[in-house]
Amino acid sequence: MPLNDHLLVLSPICPGYISGDKIAVKSSLDQYVKYYKEITYIVLLKQHIDIELCQKYDNVKFIPLNINKGSAICRYIKSKFNMYPAISQQYLKSHIIKFVQAEIQWQFNNYNYYDIIVEMVAPAALLHKIGHTIHGLKFIVRSHDVLSSAFEELSRTGNIIKNYAWRSEIKRIYMLEDWLMRNATKFYAISNSDYYDYKYKYNKYPDGILGVDIDLHRYKDVNNGSMYKIIHIGGADARKIHGIHFFIRNIWPIVREVYKEAELHLGGKGSETWNYPELGIYGHGFIENEVSFLSQGKIFINPQLAGSGIKLKSINAMAAQRALVSTFNGVRGIPGKNGQDFLCSDNPQGLANHILRLIQYPDFAYKIGRSGSLVVQQYFTNTTNDGNLN
Repeated sequence: MPLNDHLLVLSPICPGYISGDKIAVKSSLDQYVKYYKEITYIVLLKQHIDIELCQKYDNVKFIPLNINKGSAICRYIKSKFNMYPAISQQYLKSHIIKFVQAEIQWQFNNYNYYDIIVEMVAPAALLHKIGHTIHGLKFIVRSHDVLSSAFEELSRTGNIIKNYAWRSEIKRIYMLEDWLMRNATKFYAISNSDYYDYKYKYNKYPDGILGVDIDLHRYKDVNNGSMYKIIHIGGADARKIHGIHFFIRNIWPIVREVYKEAELHLGGKGSETWNYPELGIYGHGFIENEVSFLSQGKIFINPQLAGSGIKLKSINAMAAQRALVSTFNGVRGIPGKNGQDFLCSDNPQGLANHILRLIQYPDFAYKIGRSGSLVVQQYFTNTTNDGNLN
């Protein structure tokens, strides 16, 4: 029997399988449906929606608001005229505020027991804004990463102007995150590492951990794939672009020097930017089905250098028994062992050597893939994540 009558979810992302964020919100929604009779799920940002998946949730009403993010520069300029970070500006448009206010008021008038949950820190600025007009507003935040830490690398790697802009942005993110930690009814981290990072940074533990679940059954038919096709799936946001540039510039030439037939296949929104067939690099852009894409190659890379949270693209690859080669940031929040469940290095030559070894010794690649999938089975399935919402 569900605990409460109704749940209102505010999420910038629609549940899905392709990106880490989509997998994260699907994992939490799979838990929410166990505890609430009815759920209204407001998808804030304009994006591709997996209609077939959404239809599987009988008690969930999805409302897409299709907010355009706008350019990063415009959002940054707006942030200089209010207290909110640039990453929150798209959620603070007057018509969005009015719509969400009306939904909250409707819940208040029609249900005796209800909750409001915000997925991710950035859109939670909405509730800070609305809280001034709705007395006693109570809400829950499910963080996907320690956001003020996630962008720190970007404040050190650009020119003077960019570094200054990022430091200014991080300061505003810190203020928002600190307010949410202290004013939300409940504040959940997504992983053990984030749980302790929040304590270190804000001198306050989150109220618990609401982790992620992976559907292993979905990946049971993934083909072994070619040893010469290296796979990556992920959107091209500010944190991930840095890692892909790092890989293409410093690691891929070493691999191609040894294996001319090697191919790098990049999938995800924005990945078409890196389409250089003459270099063996293929940017496929948005992909409809990650299972068929993963089936192309046996080796999966995650060269992400910045960001906190839990790296779901890595967990997904491990679930599909891909041999994961990653930076240490790319396996953050995953309780596996380097050299056994995945191969890690922050050194370009070290990452290249891992890939070359896997290509040369396919049996070793299969062993890494099988071991990684067992980690996912142990730590990231429904049976291991049940009950965290209690």
